[in-house]
Amino acid sequence: MHLAVSRLVELMDSSLERSRLSEPDRKDGVERIALVPFLSSSVRLMQAMWPLRTFNYSEAADIQTILGTPQNLKTAFFNLLDNARKYSQPNTPIEVESRVEQGFVAITIQNQGETFTAEEGDAFFEKYTRGLKKTDFTGAGVGLWLVRQIIQQHNGQVRLEASGSRIYATVRLPLADETVEDQA
Repeated sequence: MHLAVSRLVELMDSSLERSRLSEPDRKDGVERIALVPFLSSSVRLMQAMWPLRTFNYSEAADIQTILGTPQNLKTAFFNLLDNARKYSQPNTPIEVESRVEQGFVAITIQNQGETFTAEEGDAFFEKYTRGLKKTDFTGAGVGLWLVRQIIQQHNGQVRLEASGSRIYATVRLPLADETVEDQA
């Protein structure tokens, strides 16, 4: 109950801060984020909220530090993890992995679910679009739209892909570097 109330408070804070998404030049709240503990914390929260589901996080050995607004990124990763939970087969694990690729950190969230086309994967990020054939969960279809807005605000990209029964949500965010940090 306590975790659910905490999450609702976070969502309300995020909603109040949403206007910042329309002002991409604002630097309020931007800080260095060590991604391994940040993601680890997000995965632990999901595991605590849904103890009957398995969430696994494979930490990368290399240093992954980004610049960002922690509250907004928490919202983005919560929405991605929650979608993986909602749209996956029961009793299947949700895998989270992070790695460094050419100046970016790539975070992949994998789950088993219903396949979809590349066009449908893109359409899921449109406002008011909901997942395939899912009516047993509440929602307005703004979660992935909000994820894309947040990730783009952080100069990153996000995409959804399906391969066989595996669904991949991949976020790419630029690594922090000293020249970018001086501008923040």
